[in-house]
Amino acid sequence: MRGKRITTAIIVTLLLALLVPVQASAIDRIDLNRPVSLTLKTADTGARGGTDTEAAGMTFDIYRVADTDDEANFTLTGSFAGYKVQVNGLDSQGWADLAQTLSGYVARDGIAASAEGRLDTSGMITFRSLKAGLYLVDGSTYSNGKYVYSSSPFMISLPDRDQNSESWDYDVTSVLKMTAGGIDKNPVKLNVHKVWDDAGREQDRPESITVQLYKDGKVTDTVKLSEKNSWRHSWQVESGHDYRIAETDTAGYTCSVTCSGNDYTITNTSVLPPETEKLPQTGVLWWPVPVLIVTGLGCIIIGLLRRRGSE
Repeated sequence: MRGKRITTAIIVTLLLALLVPVQASAIDRIDLNRPVSLTLKTADTGARGGTDTEAAGMTFDIYRVADTDDEANFTLTGSFAGYKVQVNGLDSQGWADLAQTLSGYVARDGIAASAEGRLDTSGMITFRSLKAGLYLVDGSTYSNGKYVYSSSPFMISLPDRDQNSESWDYDVTSVLKMTAGGIDKNPVKLNVHKVWDDAGREQDRPESITVQLYKDGKVTDTVKLSEKNSWRHSWQVESGHDYRIAETDTAGYTCSVTCSGNDYTITNTSVLPPETEKLPQTGVLWWPVPVLIVTGLGCIIIGLLRRRGSE
């Protein structure tokens, strides 16, 4: 009798262990058919002598960059599908660099926004009925006559992970990281530096690359970077405008743009030839896990029954 109770207890325990990961997995998956909303809001800027309403009228564009599967693995889509950039497995700096890179491509290639809006008098914008995916959010420099406001482009997944409940949030709110400065008539110096990440394949580098400077979405200058100028260039530009930097495509390399203040670094990383290229691991197949657990559970039960029979 005691052996029967022990066997029953073991089976119940194993069944509960089986059900828990299956239920968690179901909760963890994205409902791709459910519409998503995105609200952008400004933080209080009182420390700069104003309020969050002073940026009212500042425009923001959003671009749907990539499709997502139900486990938040991204695949570039639409006008972004051909770009040689990584959209999976990035850290916070990688996401920031991706936003800078894609914002340059948007200016270079004239990509239309998926949606656009202006901050209202409460310092908010809400975009509704969006499709799940990875989005680029890009704001335009704005002046209210007292301050010049700017916001760095950033990437956001819709829906986004709720850090408190560990579930997916379909009504996402993002607080904008904005900067505000006084109106300055003096010119500003912008610097660009090309970096090559291609150890052992230096011979594949082109003799030069072309970089374009965009002001408020329009190209204002085109330069060539090469060993002759140490792969560097500087511009004197007017303050209070949106500036973006983009290079023309470089065959055999991926591109990433990092921005630190007025310094831009363009990094080209070599890729493997097509015949030996390794596809990036963008996700893990979870469906075999329940099958393996059930199989293991069955083996345990059979073993227990046989042992009981022999006893």
